[in-house]
Amino acid sequence: MLKTRAPLVLLLLSLACAEKPAAVTQGDPIRPDSSSEDDTQSGTIAGDPDTADGVSDGTADETDTTDGQDGVESTVDGQDGTADATDGQDSTDDATDGQDGSVDAPDGQDGAVDGPDGQDGVVDGSDGSLPDTTSPQVVSAFSADGKTVTVRFSEIIAGDGVTTGNFNIKGSDNSTIALSAATVDGRYARLELSNPSAVDSSLTYTCFVTGILDPAGNPLDTTKAKSVIRRTMYLSILWHQHQPLYYDSIKDQQSGPWVRKHATKDYYDMASILALYPDMHLNINFTSVLNFQLQMYIDRLLPYVDFETNSVDEGAFLAKWKGKTDPFIDLLLEDTPSPAQATEAQIGLFYDDPWATVSTADATMSRWPEYVALREKNPAQLTQSDFLHLKIFFELAWFDPDFIKGPVALPTGRIVDLSDLVTAHADGTFTLKVPASEEMANRLVAENVKVIEAVIPIHKQLMYNYQTKMGQIEMTMTPYYHPILPLIKDTNLAKKGQPFDPLPEPNYSFAEDAEAQVLKAVAEYEAVFGIKPQGVWCGEGSVAEEIVKTLRDTGLRWTATDRQVLQNSTPSGQAHWYPYRVDGDTVQGDGGSHDDEMLIVFRDTQMSNDIGFKYQSYTGKDAANEIIANVLAQAPPFGAKDRLVTLIVDGENAWEEYRKEHDGKGFFHALYGSLSESYQVGEIIPVTVSEYIDGNPARAVPPHPIADQTELEPLWPGSWIDGTYSVWVGEGEENVAWGYLLKARTDLQNSGLPRPNPAAPPPSDIGSKAYLIWSAWEAIYAAEGSDWFWWYGFDMTTPANDDTPFDKGFRGHLASMYLFMNAALELEGKSTYPVPDFPPIIQAQPQPPSEPFPAGDEPDIDGSLLPNEAEWTNVGGFFYDNDSGAQANQNDDIALVYYGWSTDALYLGILSNDDLSKKLGTDYDFNIYLSHKKIVDIETGEVQSDPKNTTSSNGTPLTFPSGGAAREVRISLAGATAVATLRTATGSGGWTSGSAAGITVGGPISKGKLIEVKIPFANLNMTMGDPLEVAVIAAADGVDLDVAPSLDAKPIFDDPTNAVYVTFTVDVTEKTGVAIDTYGPITTMPPPTSNGIVYITGNQDKLTQWTPNKLPMLDDGTGADAVANDGIWSITIPLTPAAVVRYKYTIGLPKNEGKWSGTEEFPLTERGFVVTKDPSKTKMNIKDVFADRPQPTGTMGKKTVTTESE
Repeated sequence: MLKTRAPLVLLLLSLACAEKPAAVTQGDPIRPDSSSEDDTQSGTIAGDPDTADGVSDGTADETDTTDGQDGVESTVDGQDGTADATDGQDSTDDATDGQDGSVDAPDGQDGAVDGPDGQDGVVDGSDGSLPDTTSPQVVSAFSADGKTVTVRFSEIIAGDGVTTGNFNIKGSDNSTIALSAATVDGRYARLELSNPSAVDSSLTYTCFVTGILDPAGNPLDTTKAKSVIRRTMYLSILWHQHQPLYYDSIKDQQSGPWVRKHATKDYYDMASILALYPDMHLNINFTSVLNFQLQMYIDRLLPYVDFETNSVDEGAFLAKWKGKTDPFIDLLLEDTPSPAQATEAQIGLFYDDPWATVSTADATMSRWPEYVALREKNPAQLTQSDFLHLKIFFELAWFDPDFIKGPVALPTGRIVDLSDLVTAHADGTFTLKVPASEEMANRLVAENVKVIEAVIPIHKQLMYNYQTKMGQIEMTMTPYYHPILPLIKDTNLAKKGQPFDPLPEPNYSFAEDAEAQVLKAVAEYEAVFGIKPQGVWCGEGSVAEEIVKTLRDTGLRWTATDRQVLQNSTPSGQAHWYPYRVDGDTVQGDGGSHDDEMLIVFRDTQMSNDIGFKYQSYTGKDAANEIIANVLAQAPPFGAKDRLVTLIVDGENAWEEYRKEHDGKGFFHALYGSLSESYQVGEIIPVTVSEYIDGNPARAVPPHPIADQTELEPLWPGSWIDGTYSVWVGEGEENVAWGYLLKARTDLQNSGLPRPNPAAPPPSDIGSKAYLIWSAWEAIYAAEGSDWFWWYGFDMTTPANDDTPFDKGFRGHLASMYLFMNAALELEGKSTYPVPDFPPIIQAQPQPPSEPFPAGDEPDIDGSLLPNEAEWTNVGGFFYDNDSGAQANQNDDIALVYYGWSTDALYLGILSNDDLSKKLGTDYDFNIYLSHKKIVDIETGEVQSDPKNTTSSNGTPLTFPSGGAAREVRISLAGATAVATLRTATGSGGWTSGSAAGITVGGPISKGKLIEVKIPFANLNMTMGDPLEVAVIAAADGVDLDVAPSLDAKPIFDDPTNAVYVTFTVDVTEKTGVAIDTYGPITTMPPPTSNGIVYITGNQDKLTQWTPNKLPMLDDGTGADAVANDGIWSITIPLTPAAVVRYKYTIGLPKNEGKWSGTEEFPLTERGFVVTKDPSKTKMNIKDVFADRPQPTGTMGKKTVTTESE
């Protein structure tokens, strides 16, 4: 039941004045948290990039006229109605400083109840404060019903003596609309029209106000005494809640804790907070695969929780389910090991893995200073107590702040209150109130279970029922495993938006799988929520004409995506603030039936992205004010038809980066409070999409039938990122993954195992053939999920700068399919299928050397990494060579190669996967192949090259960019120790012996896996500055087993005679009109504001291979930098002709090396260009502007200037 609407002002005052209760009762909602402490940490999250909108602001029935006559001004920079003018102007015509509908009250309060000194217009002075001398202003004017007009003032106005004579409504043709009555209620004046039919929707109407006073007698500000009249605006927000499938069906475990973490921090409170704002209606998308993983925690943990003692029976739980939830649950319940006792896996969980106890965003972690101190501590110095604190802080930091401040009553009848463990300080930080203990760690698991158990109940409690029209949250669904549904239908659908990208060949095309993904999700939704779903958010907003029928056939009535898809659809030039109609046929019109029709809405890209990225550095009030202003800026003119603005945002990733509002709580309260007030006066009506379609008389929402909307035919194939599918298909890694998937899917189809009914539950007998068949098909459906493909390619990288966990997850699902398929085939007495190798698609991030080894600090050539690998990695580099796929590759001998150099020698460390000491006395060797090109005169370009071979001594092709290898250094293990020999290439495939004098070999030691070698440059007929490429091959009995790198040889030194010197300059002055923090907060600004350093990073070794905040640029007037301290930073880098370069800029400090958070110019987008191929051009100059975001990703910013020269 909806609560009786109370005046918002009284509600907010009661909340602000309420003391913390001594106890709570069942069903109490989360209390508001309006904290806005300034958090100096920030960061970037995974989400979607902004796209240029470019939609015209008029449609067929509202012709675009000069400077906003259709109600919205032609906009600057493609913002199309968002506030982009000075001082919060909403870019609409005919008013000064926000008069035309933007909520722009004095002091930026934008409609907050805020008279002088915040006193709602009451005359001050009796208490000694200064009297009210501020004049009231007109903020906006709007009409909810076409019969009345409401004028909003910046403060309470005096109602005595106000008549219709104080107001004059004039059309843009100078006509006047007569008024029959005028009444005042606080900050609002309600005007009744004498003849509403006189309103002409083709005109713009302005309300002029005179003679108004506030209670203190201050007259109306005559410079802000008018406003263009707008219609009521409809707003539909959709929060998308989703996590990838971390479940490994072979291990029967979730590989990561992120479903659980977001449940305690986001999923529960983002629903429960709405109970405080009954007038707020919105949509929440909850994916099936997310709910599956939440339920797994409940099923396995709940039976072991004692809610009287808030503890878990850890002995019984671990005996049954150890290794069967997520690794961090076990870490919490098991006694904390000492550093000496900790296993390699535990060390990884504490600090060494991509997902570890320090995997918390800077903005969130900074609220826990003890936690930050542990993260910054040298890992080698961490103690057992530190490990205990790390695992506890990793839990506490991921609880919603209301749970920390407690108590919070859940709809299950349980209460979460962590305030006895934590002290909340006035500056917004938290510290432990009691000593950390194993009992505390155990309790936190129990508290996790309480919250997880309540996630679905709180959504059901507040769910909007389209049949009864009761409730606040319309729950929507996504095809089950979050696939890019059109690509499952056919990867060739990407051609339309990516005509120049190579696509998988042969294509992946299984329409029946697309249907199964939808049917499974519909069945799961009905089982959980008890009604049929009406709306579907296809994974990543991916839509196409070809999937409409698939969606509509299951009863779904509406879907959504980004406005860029609308811009590319037919007819073109449509406005995003209207919903549209799509259908399952391919003809214009309804095709004789409305049964195949769906509604589609398009999100406002800029406004949505602002929530995800921009407002991280705002107070909640400032962010809410800007959102309200931007919504009102798009409101229809008086007399025009209804408009619906749609905001769609990831509902889980942004809030941990909000610096001034802990977990975004102050933002939600400010936004929902402002929208509730706006609803009460009829200015903005927040609705669910089904509510907008069907209407809701109780809320005065008229119906907007699907059949009445403009048809799009055809609907463009694209997603909410750039209006294409380029994030998931078209790059090399992505296409390899589609090939793996096609191989597995084809084998399953050819096996003859029948497809189970996708809408049916799994077989109950987990040992049966039916269950094995079901599991094999589930593994394929899981591998079709979008999340794996998201992380492939150059365009996406995790905050940890390591995408390998997702690569392992994807290939793990393929391996699971073969496991279950073959087990089922064995039960049928049929032949099984060989399991393809499926080698890793992503190698762990390499590290290029930063400088030569200092004299006297070169690696010890002894075959050991004692005390650790720092002798190589401090300034040297390394690259991985992982060739094992779904099953271990017996020839995957080389794990990693360390490399670096001094002024006179090359150093290599070859780390094997095997015990090399056991290979001594066998015909086993490592052959190191090296190129040669000696620069005789750099000025004239004179060079001398020794003969080179294109194959190894065992016949393996050598793919050297320079054409081949001129030297072979063989490290033979045939004797009792490793011995080096040197041979030179004949140029015709042969090799002749040379002198190995000076070459030093170390290792292998007992049980050692490392060979180290020093090769003087003299042995290679080269000096420092000559180009050099290297490949390492492991061989046995004259057969090459493993080549590292797997593809081209590794460049050690670039060829300066074949280089293009690219000078990058980036302007961070903001004088170009692009703010540095446009797309996210920059924690340490550059001079003169602070001492931040501008860095560049990218996909080349010379660009640090995407290690942020490592390669600094200069603004000191030296080198490539023209003028010192002018805010234009520069660097020159030699690059190979025709190299495909991807890069971006960051601003930070040396301590931020490897961290994107709070430093990068924009998330999920990169700049890109191809180095010139013109042999006459040896220089390129690229002049960029920081935060000038390219669209699409991989291109250059709009303000970039590129030149080439000799």
